[in-house]
Amino acid sequence: MFSQAQRPVGIVQLKFILFTVSLLCLLLQSPHALTSLYCPHCKKAFEVSVHAGCPKCCYQASSASNTGGPSEPGSDDSEHSNHMALDLFLHAAQIQPEASFVFSPYSLFQALTFLLKGADGETLILLKSYLGQICHYQEGITASAGATPGDVLIQGAAMVLADGIDIQPAYQQFVNDLNVNMHKGIDFSNRPALRELAKTLNEAISELTHGMITNLCNPNAWNHEALFIILTSVYFHGTWKTPLECHENCGTFTLPDQQKINLKKVLKKDLTNTQYAKLNDWQAVAVPYEEDYEMVFILPPHGTLPHQADSDELKKLLNMLTHHNVNLQVPPFNTQSHHDLEPLLKTVGLGVFFYSGGLSMGNMLAHPRYDLSLGQAIQQCSIIVDEYGTTAAAATELSFRECYVAYQDVIFDRPFMYVLRGRGERGRILFTGQEIHPEAIQ
Repeated sequence: MFSQAQRPVGIVQLKFILFTVSLLCLLLQSPHALTSLYCPHCKKAFEVSVHAGCPKCCYQASSASNTGGPSEPGSDDSEHSNHMALDLFLHAAQIQPEASFVFSPYSLFQALTFLLKGADGETLILLKSYLGQICHYQEGITASAGATPGDVLIQGAAMVLADGIDIQPAYQQFVNDLNVNMHKGIDFSNRPALRELAKTLNEAISELTHGMITNLCNPNAWNHEALFIILTSVYFHGTWKTPLECHENCGTFTLPDQQKINLKKVLKKDLTNTQYAKLNDWQAVAVPYEEDYEMVFILPPHGTLPHQADSDELKKLLNMLTHHNVNLQVPPFNTQSHHDLEPLLKTVGLGVFFYSGGLSMGNMLAHPRYDLSLGQAIQQCSIIVDEYGTTAAAATELSFRECYVAYQDVIFDRPFMYVLRGRGERGRILFTGQEIHPEAIQ
C-alpha cells in the first residue's frame, strides 16, 4: 500500500480557448516552502549541506504553523518551484504542440525529493541546484483515500528495493517519518513475483487516486538490473467556490488548424471580482476552489498555441493577476496522459542520471554502487473539469538500475598481425608478425 497525506484545497477557470494543461497551475504551488538556513515556520535553523529541507517541520507538516496552503506569494522558494514547473510544461508542450495533455510537476518533484535526500557528491549538488530548498513531499496528516467528501489533496509514496539492497539508517528514518511504504527483498528476476508486486502497487495507486491511475507499474519494464524504484502519487478533488453553469450546444472552439467545431457543452459564469490579467494579448483568469487552491486558465492570442508562450512572459502574466469582473466561458474536458520523462529531464539538465555512473546515492545506499543510473522515468496523469469542479490525479515512477560495465568483444578467429613494442605510442618496436594458421608449427 501507499502512504497517504490529506489536506483541503481550491479551484479556477477562463473564457473561449483554454490551456489544456491548466492543472499545471494548480500543482505549481509548493505546499511547504523552506528557506536555506532558517525555517520561517518552526523558526529552526538547519545546515543545508546536511538537510535538503527543515529536518523538523518537513517531517511534521501537520503542525499548527503549516495550514497546507500554498507558499507565501513572492517567496523565493515558491517562485523557484513555479518557474521550474512552467519550464517543464513548455518543454512538454513543444514535444507535443497540438495534443491535449496534462502533466504534474508536483508529482515529479516529489519523486526527485526522495532522490535528493539519498544523494551525495555531484548528484546532491545537481539536485539541490535544480530543486532548491523546497520540501516537495509533505507527509502531513495521514488518512484513508476518500475519507473527506469535500475538497482534498492526497499524496502517497512507496519504494521498492531489490534483494540485497540495504539503505542507510538515516534514510530509513527519513522514509519512516514520511510513512512511505517499503517493499524490500524483491527478486527482479522472478517474473511471477514481479507481476504480483506490480498488481499490488497498481491497486494501491488506484485506490489512492480513486481509480484515475490504474496501471502505472509494468512488470515487463523491470529487469534483473533493477536496484530500487521510487513511486509517488497525488490526487486532487476540488469544488468550485462559485459553481459554473453547464450549457449545451451553444459554443464553438477553434482547433490548431483554424477549423471551428461546435461544442456539445460549455461552462459559463459571470464572475465578480475574480483574478484576471492580460499581457501582450495573452489572458489569464484564476477562479478559487472552496479552500486554498486555484486553477488558472491561460488564453493565447488568436493563431497562437500554448507551446509558443515565452517563459518569462508567462511567469509575468501569472504575477499580474488583479481583481476584475469576468464573463467566463470554457469547455469542460477530460484528459489522460502518459509521459516518458526522460526527454524532459534531459532538457532541464538532469540527463546525466540516465548514464552509467550518473548517480551517486551514498546517503541512501548502505553499500556504494558505482554504475548506478536512472533506467526509466514515467508519469501518468488524468484530469476531469466540469461544472462542479475538478478531479485530477498523477503518479510518477523512477526506476534505478546498476549498469554493468560493457566489454567490447574482440575475438581473434581469423588471420591477424601483432606488434611487440615498448609501452606507449612511441615505444620501440621489437617484433612484428602475423598468424595465418595458429596451430601449425612453422
